[in-house]
Amino acid sequence: MFICENCGAEYECQSDLDYIEDMTDRIAPGEFVPGGQCTECGAICHDQETILKNLKNHFGIKQIDWNQFNHDKSELEWVIKENENKDLNVEIPYSESTLESLRNIVETLEELQNQAVTYGYPEEEVFGNQEE
Repeated sequence: MFICENCGAEYECQSDLDYIEDMTDRIAPGEFVPGGQCTECGAICHDQETILKNLKNHFGIKQIDWNQFNHDKSELEWVIKENENKDLNVEIPYSESTLESLRNIVETLEELQNQAVTYGYPEEEVFGNQEE
């Protein structure tokens, strides 16, 4: 199954997709090659199995431990929040550039979670218990 990155349209076969216009301008070096272009919105569509395999390979593991993933993400969010709160006396505050890097990491983790759900991981597994 192929899924559109933009609108979420699903296609059973690669032959259902449009030809990708200007493919070399639309994918970055090292990025896996998409299956085609969405017939509805023109965005790139990837094969679901390829996406899952690449998500797992990105982390160098066979199975993503979403509980650990969410714990680590929460820790980063806590560090950022503590450092942004000027009323607290943080022992060793992080520089603004370090905090910006941490914010970017959290944003990337959130994008990865959203991609994982889009490409078939169960939402409850990916995001865990949001009330903790």
